[in-house]
Amino acid sequence: MRQFLSRFAGSIMAVLSGFDRIVFRGSHRSLAFNHGMEAFVNSIGVLRKDFGAYARQTTEELKSASLAKCHELERPTAV
Repeated sequence: MRQFLSRFAGSIMAVLSGFDRIVFRGSHRSLAFNHGMEAFVNSIGVLRKDFGAYARQTTEELKSASLAKCHELERPTAV
C-alpha cells in the first residue's frame, strides 16, 4: 500500500481507511446450486413450501440486526 501511495501521490487526493468502507461480496458456493440449497434447507428442517416465508424472515432478521448496529454506532444508512 505504501509503495502504491508513494508512486501515485500526485494523483491521490485522499485515502480512506477503516473497516466501515469495505464492501464484502461473494457467494456461498454450495448454496449457489440446487443440490446445495436443497441440502441446506433439509438440514435446518425447512420444507420447500415454507421456503419463501423462511427467506423473508431471515432477510428481515439480518436487515434489522445490521441496521440496529449502524444506529448504535451512529453510522449513516441508505435505508
